[in-house]
Amino acid sequence: MRKLFTNNPPKVHAPKLSAERGTNFFDIGNIENFYKLEKNIIDYYKKDIENYKGKWLGTDNPTNWEKNKQNHQFHGGSSDFVYWENNPITYEFNNHQFRTPDDFNTEDEGIIFLGCSHTSGIGLHWNQTWVHHICKRYKRKAWNLAIGGMGIQTCYRNLTVWTQKERRLKAKKVLLFIPHFERWELASYARNKAYNYTPVTVRTLENFLGKNNTPFNIMSELLFSETSTFWNMRSQLDAIRAICMELGMDLHVVTTIPILHQQGNNLPVPNCARDFAHCSPAQQQEIAEMFVYLIDNNIQYHPDTHDFMARAWEVK
Repeated sequence: MRKLFTNNPPKVHAPKLSAERGTNFFDIGNIENFYKLEKNIIDYYKKDIENYKGKWLGTDNPTNWEKNKQNHQFHGGSSDFVYWENNPITYEFNNHQFRTPDDFNTEDEGIIFLGCSHTSGIGLHWNQTWVHHICKRYKRKAWNLAIGGMGIQTCYRNLTVWTQKERRLKAKKVLLFIPHFERWELASYARNKAYNYTPVTVRTLENFLGKNNTPFNIMSELLFSETSTFWNMRSQLDAIRAICMELGMDLHVVTTIPILHQQGNNLPVPNCARDFAHCSPAQQQEIAEMFVYLIDNNIQYHPDTHDFMARAWEVK
């Protein structure tokens, strides 16, 4: 019988991309490039934020601040505006473009945090964030990998990058506060051979294609249907869980923003985040308490018992 292979099986050459791209995407030797930090830089709010220190960031900007003065006076009266004017925020980012007071290193033990802008704390002082509350309670550093505007795929990718052997963040717990569900992360290949990761949402898709355009309706249904959303969330959560199990880290997941129905004249100050679009200090405290309950009772994420599709995303 004729043998299909000898001791030296034939080499199979994977197809290459066009010459214009200048890269063989299928070359296994290039896979390591996807894990390099320079390949994972996100243009966070269209600026270089490595060691950024400033008063404004993202939706929390001077233009929105002036608009909110006119549109949101009914939120706790004028007391919130007086508070924020007397207590300006200073955003500070660490050595790898994440909002946390702790520079990343492989020696100190911390807690890994995953999420979006509600976890990075847009519109709030750092000590008003749920991440700060958790680190203060358990006396650990904040390995905060949250990036505003991004989704569950970004959470998985950042966890993967920062658990690579040569830069593994030392942690025994990973806390994931689910980003907005209807977000897909896509990457464009820039001319400088770096990848620009971009969140695709209904709004960004509408801006790109036009709401009344047939491709918009098709893509919107494909990307943001309940079924697509479910399997995107489920697959990424299971992948995150697999990493945590392999490295011996507990994974705790919270999927719901607490809705605080506060009325009357004795509202806490500030009652809202400074941009009136993100969680208030009181909501951040509630999120922290939900995680404390999960941690202290060792309730970890498991797909068979966790109803991760149950959520409330009404921030105000």
